[in-house]
Amino acid sequence: MTLAAEVAQAYFALRLDQEQISIVEQELVRERRTLEIAGNSARVGLVPSIDVTRQRGALTTLEARLEPIRADARMRIHALGILIGEPPETLDTELSAPGHTLAVLPVVPAGLPSDLLRRRPDIRAAERQLAASTADIGVALADLYPKFSLTGAAQLLSTSLGNLFTGDSLQLTGTGGVSFPLFDWGKRKSTVKIRKEQREQAYAQYRKTVLGALRDVEDPLARIDAERRRNATLKRAVADAESTAHAVEAQYRTGFVAQDSLLNAENQVLSAREQVAASDAQLRQDTAALFKAIGGGWQEDSAPTG
Repeated sequence: MTLAAEVAQAYFALRLDQEQISIVEQELVRERRTLEIAGNSARVGLVPSIDVTRQRGALTTLEARLEPIRADARMRIHALGILIGEPPETLDTELSAPGHTLAVLPVVPAGLPSDLLRRRPDIRAAERQLAASTADIGVALADLYPKFSLTGAAQLLSTSLGNLFTGDSLQLTGTGGVSFPLFDWGKRKSTVKIRKEQREQAYAQYRKTVLGALRDVEDPLARIDAERRRNATLKRAVADAESTAHAVEAQYRTGFVAQDSLLNAENQVLSAREQVAASDAQLRQDTAALFKAIGGGWQEDSAPTG
């Protein structure tokens, strides 16, 4: 499950790099067109030559941004190769070109049942340790009072992880007898005490494990909720920035605004689009983290029953 989540997160990071490359390349086309316009306008004396210099500077700055992103994309591909147990360059051909449009993110349903967490190996291991420690107490008590034949068994009465720590969540059962063992210098009593301490430690570890798992789930849920709202706002900002840039470009062509206004409008479009791409990737990263924290999706019928 951890490996699957790491592969997904590395893949989403790669696709973010490739989306950013695509955005910058599209903006380069726009910048080159603007540079051509500035050059033509300067030749006929409509704008000063400094406008051409500024536009060329904006173009080269944008071109310089591409190389670090391309290098990062190559590193992501190599990381994915290692994650699947292959040489780093194995996926170069397959993943170098931008892939198909990513599927729409699955909707995380409200009120996820906490029993889904019981699929996690750490919780299952802590459960078994707690059960074993509780059973050991029964064996130790049987040594002390053999005719009682007290057999301890841990019964998790709660079916929801949300109330596992109430007073009646853990119950010991046993049957009784009447006779006592011979005097053994307190050895058996000491054994009982040790077993009880081990049970308390196992219970404390179990509680810590479950609470940690709950945090693992709550954190990505909180991030997903906040990022969804941010994502919607950023998409509205892109639409507004593009509309403004188109209007400013038309005004610049007719000489109503200076070149600085056009450059600022285009930079706002680029920044807004990059923020949306990063937000989309973050939503996918957080969803993968939630998938991992729950132990694999959120279909309740795949959770263990005991």
